[in-house]
Amino acid sequence: MKSNSVGFSQDLLLSTANAFGPFKFSTLDMADKLQMTEPDEWQRVLDQYGEGGKGAGRHFTVISSVSQGLKKLSNRGLLFQRDYEPAPAKHGSPIVRYWSTSEGAVDYFYPDEPHPDETFFEGAVVKIKVNRYERSVKAREACIAHYGAKCVGCGDDLGKKYGDRGSGLVHVHHVRPISEIGAEYEVDPIKDLRPVCPNCHAVIHRGETMLSMDELGEILMSS
Repeated sequence: MKSNSVGFSQDLLLSTANAFGPFKFSTLDMADKLQMTEPDEWQRVLDQYGEGGKGAGRHFTVISSVSQGLKKLSNRGLLFQRDYEPAPAKHGSPIVRYWSTSEGAVDYFYPDEPHPDETFFEGAVVKIKVNRYERSVKAREACIAHYGAKCVGCGDDLGKKYGDRGSGLVHVHHVRPISEIGAEYEVDPIKDLRPVCPNCHAVIHRGETMLSMDELGEILMSS
């Protein structure tokens, strides 16, 4: 989708927002998806405004264009604003806005967690070929079937803790950082994925570098 207009088109932003399904996404999540799915359009707007970021000295950047476009969709009632949350350390702003296409309650899946949306598979359930822009619900299911729906870090079973309301509730963490994954790779749900509770998952991803499972274990052992 190419355009000679200024900034990103509303149609492009709306179609990309719909690709997140019922889950909330940040302005930075939207920017990442645009870079992946619309690289030519991203480059066009990047050439207009520049990359920005901490120390860039620009008041309006390509990220500003994303944010402004999402705000316009919200004003039209096509998108819903969520709370601000802390932004990754590499970005100049300390907080970033979240959005969703639904006004009701939504879940947030971490960047490395398989999203329960439609993907295409090859091979057996325990070895599924996906690309870096897709998330495999089958891989998630295979991981939980092997390890159980309890945290491999702290051992919490939210079903035992909260009853039926927490039964089966667990995040699935990718032990290999997504940034290190190439355009296509083989996912082994037993080797590459681990079920973790939301608290441990947040701790793993907090800070500039992701904790390994061994590092998480050391923290838990020393606490």
